[in-house]
Amino acid sequence: MGSAPGSASSMLGRWVGRGGQMRAGMVALIFRQMNKNLKKSNPSGSADYYTLDPEHTDPARLKREREKARKLRKSQWWLDLVNRGICHYCGEKFSPGQLTMDHRIPLARGGTSTQGNLVPCCKACNNQKGLGTPVDDLFRQLEAERNSGDGSGAASDDEDKSG
Repeated sequence: MGSAPGSASSMLGRWVGRGGQMRAGMVALIFRQMNKNLKKSNPSGSADYYTLDPEHTDPARLKREREKARKLRKSQWWLDLVNRGICHYCGEKFSPGQLTMDHRIPLARGGTSTQGNLVPCCKACNNQKGLGTPVDDLFRQLEAERNSGDGSGAASDDEDKSG
């Protein structure tokens, strides 16, 4: 309740609150497990390292998904988005030729070429995002808030306090 309106804790609270399927304590547990797994697979702790599932990186699957994306790029839906000229990530205005098609959940991490997963973005944001997902961004923000002490505690639960 006490988190700042734009903080990752408040965004996570809204995201988790829909339908009540997942509580903040459960998200904290997932976050801790994700950090443990990341450290095991990458001792340096770099957030840019991902273990990719071979099923998601199958060349035949990637080819099919890229073909779907090429078809969607010609659709009126995509042309309308690009002609607005707004980058999905930074919100800046660009000419349509400066925007690229980005998979919010990358194909290599199981994403698909569907309208719900494709967004227009500038080249700089697309390169910076890399193989990241929106959930990765939330977790990074939560970690930063927890380290700085600015978070409301959405990333902490009773286990953190007792042990």
